[in-house]
Amino acid sequence: MKTKLGLLLLLLLIAVGCDDSTRNEQATGSTTGQTQPVPADSPVIELPSITNTLGMKFNKIPTGTFMMGSPGTEKARKSDETQHKVTISKAFYMQTNEVT
Repeated sequence: MKTKLGLLLLLLLIAVGCDDSTRNEQATGSTTGQTQPVPADSPVIELPSITNTLGMKFNKIPTGTFMMGSPGTEKARKSDETQHKVTISKAFYMQTNEVT
């Protein structure tokens, strides 16, 4: 029974994730900040990935520490976007396609 419920919830999430309404918002340029281009000489990191039986691809997120949030000098920065250090202590897999 739990397997059927889990599969039903997974299929529901996939169906909802196929909605492209957020793409229309992004295409109109509703964001106020501008992204910085990535330098051409930046190293490309290939992450280990797996694909499940449904064809969903997952990339492995390794352990490590990084800074999350916006720097104080960024335009249109909100108070809840304060930069802080994040440590991932246990590696995990994250789906490559966003689900909304």
